[in-house]
Amino acid sequence: MRFMDEAAGMAAMRYTHGNVVTAHVDAIDFHHPVVIGSFLEATARVIAVGTTSLLVEVELQAEDRFTGTRTITTSGRFVMVAIDEHAEPRRIA
Repeated sequence: MRFMDEAAGMAAMRYTHGNVVTAHVDAIDFHHPVVIGSFLEATARVIAVGTTSLLVEVELQAEDRFTGTRTITTSGRFVMVAIDEHAEPRRIA
């Protein structure tokens, strides 16, 4: 979940051109277990934007390091809030 939260934060920071915080985790769905030794890749995309917050969808894929087979293991939605230098919510431009 930490890896997914970091990916959501990166997508939100790129979109808002500033700092963000996680306000809410809407849902985390575990589809398949991650095998130890797998490579992980998180893909995050902004799917909705409000006045100060964004909804970011994250998908986590595991890749078998020997076969290259990829499996979607986890997906979730994160609500991120844009903040200013005083850690107060700020409007998204």
